[in-house]
Amino acid sequence: MRSAHSGLSSSLRTSIARTSRAKISAGRESSIRGPAEVETDYERLTGAIIVERFARLDPLDMPAVLVAGHGPFCWGKTPSDAVRNSLVLEKIAKMAILTLLTDPRVNDLPIHILRKHFLRKHGPSAYYGQAGRPKPKTRRPKT
Repeated sequence: MRSAHSGLSSSLRTSIARTSRAKISAGRESSIRGPAEVETDYERLTGAIIVERFARLDPLDMPAVLVAGHGPFCWGKTPSDAVRNSLVLEKIAKMAILTLLTDPRVNDLPIHILRKHFLRKHGPSAYYGQAGRPKPKTRRPKT
């Protein structure tokens, strides 16, 4: 199976489309119960919710997560990849909100189409946009 890091933008776009409206804490909303837990164990519990969500996922296939009531977490094989993934997530979020503002009745793509989009680029028989293409260079922010 191809590693997702070779085309993270497309992978992230496909993955986020399926989960953009779901809360990461679905089924775990009682994990952080009240002010005392927020004061004493918030970071650990937030991390536990993320780990639980990714128990059956490859974190490089979906290198970002939106946590309800918190915000995004992004990662990558390198710090530059993590920054790139956060920029991709921001662009995807902008596309999503503009789509919803244009037509609030828009539906998510069916799962079979999402799988096709993902697997044709990242699956074991990937064929779309892979052959002979160099990995794009990551632009570094000016300091």
